[in-house]
Amino acid sequence: MNNDNRTKNQDGIWEVSVQETNENKNTVELIDVRQEAEFYGELGHIAEARLSTLQTDFLTEVGSLDPEKAYIFLCRSGMRSSRAALMAKEVGIEKVYNMVGGMIAWNEAGLPTVKD
Repeated sequence: MNNDNRTKNQDGIWEVSVQETNENKNTVELIDVRQEAEFYGELGHIAEARLSTLQTDFLTEVGSLDPEKAYIFLCRSGMRSSRAALMAKEVGIEKVYNMVGGMIAWNEAGLPTVKD
């Protein structure tokens, strides 16, 4: 993903829009860090995303992420995913992105979701 004209958040994590996430969902790994009930709940999830709950699974999985791959982290509103992206960056993953606005923004944009 090209970082020209992209902004970083206060933690130095690149931010991506829901449209950009949708355009790149087949070329980067999408990691949804919400709770399982949220993943399958009212906002649904992105079909290409895998669930790795921030408070449990992600804490053990972050160290095994491939440092050569690019990752977009997402959650309900963009806060937890920003923390997850920072954690990935701290273990040496360089290509980390946070989806701004999370699944709330994804749904507001009318992009496709899965709820099962």
